[in-house]
Amino acid sequence: MQRFLTPRTLIILGGLIFGALGAFMVNWGNPPNMGICVACFIRDIAGALSLHQASVVQYTRPEIIGFVLGALITAFSFGEWRARGGSSPIIRFVLGACVMIGALVFLGCPIRMMLRIAGGDLNGITALTGMVVGVLVGIFFLKRGFNLGRSIKIQPTVGWIMPALMVGLLLFAIFQPSFLSTSEEGPGARFVPLWVALLVGLGKAANMKLTFDKESSIIVNSSGGGCPDIPVLYTNLVEKKLTEVPRPKDIGFTLCARMLDRALEECIALWKGGE
Repeated sequence: MQRFLTPRTLIILGGLIFGALGAFMVNWGNPPNMGICVACFIRDIAGALSLHQASVVQYTRPEIIGFVLGALITAFSFGEWRARGGSSPIIRFVLGACVMIGALVFLGCPIRMMLRIAGGDLNGITALTGMVVGVLVGIFFLKRGFNLGRSIKIQPTVGWIMPALMVGLLLFAIFQPSFLSTSEEGPGARFVPLWVALLVGLGKAANMKLTFDKESSIIVNSSGGGCPDIPVLYTNLVEKKLTEVPRPKDIGFTLCARMLDRALEECIALWKGGE
């Protein structure tokens, strides 16, 4: 049993479980062709708070709350919680807005895109092509010196702002105050039970993987997650030796960077054990 429960098999098992959960979310009540979609669910929450008036997409989605709180729990469990921030906030804001607009134009974030393809919706391939091209363009600029700056340590109270907001949203979702808007028809009117959505969100907080050549120790691929610093992490790790790359937690500022840092530690231990 111990031989089976290796980091690689646990990652594969986790991916299978949460991929299946994403598909089952449709059968359990979420809109068709949208088991889990971060961009769409953030749009729905914005509608629930009356930040837009599209009445068919207004609902406080517990999945997003689960993502944030699950990331917080994971970071604390592994002793990796640190309040950190990055430079170039205006550029990050504009790029984030572009990502959201692009995701909503193609009807989904990368998670929903893959779920659509898995469900036989070939329209997802168009989005996949666009995402691949976008990543290649990003890597082109990163390799030519573009850099948003390193993450820096900030006041711990700042790190609690987003979790506190999510706890507030969770209370809204539970008690449904009168000022919340909720769709009566359309995608916003279809949802799984609150506790199911919250548990699935908690479990999908982070899942990062590294693949390396066991003889040369060169990293050949990095995958998983969905954080904005993934392209930067990829560029700094891939095609370099395990012992020569920077620590992901020093160049990233998201939970993906923290979990990738732990994956790097595991890979180094595995490689040294097989030397």
